Amino acid sequence: MGIRTKRKGIIRQALLLCLCATLAAGCACAEKTEGVNLGISGKNSLFYGTTLSDGRILLVGSHAEIDKNERFGRLLCLNPDRTVSWEYTGDTAEDEYFTCAAELEDGTIGLAFERVVNEGTTFKREYTLRFFTADGKPTGKKVSIPCRRDQADIQSATKSRIQLIDTEVITEAGAKEPRTMRDYNYLIDWDGNEIAFLEGFDVGDGIGDMIEETDGLVMNGYNFQGQKFGKTVRKTDLQGNLIWETWLECAWPDTAWTDAERIIPAGDGGYLVLQTEPVQPDGKEFWKARGALVKLDRDGNILWTCTEGFEEFVNMSALLATADGKTAVSIHVGNDSGTYMADNPRKIAWFDENGKSLGTVEMEFGTENYPQLKRPSEKPTFGIEEVILFHEDRIIPMEDGLWMLGDFIVLQDEGDGIWNLAYYNTGLFKIPEP
Repeated sequence: MGIRTKRKGIIRQALLLCLCATLAAGCACAEKTEGVNLGISGKNSLFYGTTLSDGRILLVGSHAEIDKNERFGRLLCLNPDRTVSWEYTGDTAEDEYFTCAAELEDGTIGLAFERVVNEGTTFKREYTLRFFTADGKPTGKKVSIPCRRDQADIQSATKSRIQLIDTEVITEAGAKEPRTMRDYNYLIDWDGNEIAFLEGFDVGDGIGDMIEETDGLVMNGYNFQGQKFGKTVRKTDLQGNLIWETWLECAWPDTAWTDAERIIPAGDGGYLVLQTEPVQPDGKEFWKARGALVKLDRDGNILWTCTEGFEEFVNMSALLATADGKTAVSIHVGNDSGTYMADNPRKIAWFDENGKSLGTVEMEFGTENYPQLKRPSEKPTFGIEEVILFHEDRIIPMEDGLWMLGDFIVLQDEGDGIWNLAYYNTGLFKIPEP
């Protein structure tokens, strides 16, 4: 099995970013971006769940009251014009939230419901599969997913399969706390049955995308089986048997390895892969990364690799989506956490269907439409000092173009290097075309 350092969870990521954030205000040269406030009173965090067959968008996540730690699972289903189709908020508060969703063959919606169980200085994630009708009514069916080892993680789901990462926490001899994790990757169905163990294949530190097609599943991940190891894209049948696998290579001469950040379907039956390539730092410099866009055909053959439009160093997280034959990639330019500040415009690089750069636009995220983030003084005053971050989740194709989903996160400084997650709220923003 693969051994690596675990870096998952929006809260942990936000706190880590903030500890080294540059608190100076960012550039404000971009035009204000059209946005929709998806929050309700309290703390809200929503992630992309799935696009239903009728074009509605299902968002999944959680809701919590101000000054309370308990979270309720929350679902928000939007019509194609972003009006609310239906909404559901759970009636239990045990640090629970929905993490992913899929429309199943029978028309119902399957969701992974996560509960975090604290055990002293460690925690475990426990999952229950829950099911809703297309109009947002719970069916009552629930399937418990036991944690085989120390903790579980469900990152992706399709209409028939779920990718379950089961993790063993490893504490090295003499260490005071766990340093590494060993991951085991399973395919299960929506009844909780184990379909396959994907030996030697893990999502690594990235996001595990999974695309279901009539003849199988396409996934991005990390192959560490045998003498060769690295980031790959693979296709299996629905039973987990390998059909093909493509090893990704660095597109830049000065990079150390490649990370397959995302994979999405292309309009012609192939696939688009967004890869980032870390650059080995010299001395005390930050890690830098370069980006590239890769096109695969339906059989996994690499058709082209585009580096145009990625000339600047980028942070190692990015998003992509396609609409009307064009692809948009969200780029964090720079190599420090200041690029995640809410008042720092995001750069969106656009490409045509052949990977040719169409130019770059900027999005500015103002908080004027988010009264929950402000006090009468027009300054958030949750603590002695506050930092507002914008955490991107997904670029979502809609009937009028591409929209970016993300959370405003307010952190307060409690002193001694401790930052508290004081508030969070979700927005949806129109991405301008070049």
